[in-house]
Amino acid sequence: MKEITKRLARRDTYSGDLVGIQFDSYFDHRTAFEFDMTSAGQKIDCWVSNDGWDLNWNAVWYGKVAYEDSAWTAELQIPLSQLRYGSAPDQVWGLNSWRLIDRLHEEDHWNLIANDGTGQVYTFGELHGLKGLKKNRRFEIAPYTSGRITNDSVVAGNPFARGTRFKSQVGLDAKIGITNDFTLDATINPDFGQVEADPSVMNLTAFETFFEEKRPFFTEGKDIFDFTFDADRLFYSRRIGHSPSYIPGYDTMRMPEYTTIGGH
Repeated sequence: MKEITKRLARRDTYSGDLVGIQFDSYFDHRTAFEFDMTSAGQKIDCWVSNDGWDLNWNAVWYGKVAYEDSAWTAELQIPLSQLRYGSAPDQVWGLNSWRLIDRLHEEDHWNLIANDGTGQVYTFGELHGLKGLKKNRRFEIAPYTSGRITNDSVVAGNPFARGTRFKSQVGLDAKIGITNDFTLDATINPDFGQVEADPSVMNLTAFETFFEEKRPFFTEGKDIFDFTFDADRLFYSRRIGHSPSYIPGYDTMRMPEYTTIGGH
């Protein structure tokens, strides 16, 4: 028991010993969903491809760990509604399970992943016997509301320094499962502000600072627009809704921290 490495950490942080399972539910040998548990009870979920992974994908699932004299175990409960799969009555999924032993710096996989292979998902094993799976009729609504109070000093001749100002905003994101493998993502007045705090960065260069996309509406299916050419990025979704980059030459002005869908 003393040899088990347990470290408390935030969600989606690889820390200490852990165990996980991966599903290629489309069986396309290209993408998969991964669910992990650390020995300290932290959850990790991510979207996996042959080229890498994305920890910004989050699902609703449950997990728990237990300890014995010389071992620890993990139990995962993953609703089918959190996965994407076809409508065939008899399906085959790609499957892999793995564990990390921190003290040995050792990583073990159920199916061999060759260092010179074509990609991780391509080497998954196969899961048979999936018959009569429940049709996925996913329906999720995530409303939000935000408010802000700004208290400035009244400055003569400055129309923006009016003292106390209050601003509110409401909207919602929705995920609607049309079929098993087709989900409609919809939004009304999306929250273009960041849902998680970005790390502090001091940029003294003439180039833009790139941040990870964490807003739910933009993370779903973002791999479709992931085109890279010699490390150049053709599409960067965080530019949608960020503060205006053009600064006109006025004596007084108010620059918003982010742009709403209405452009104000």
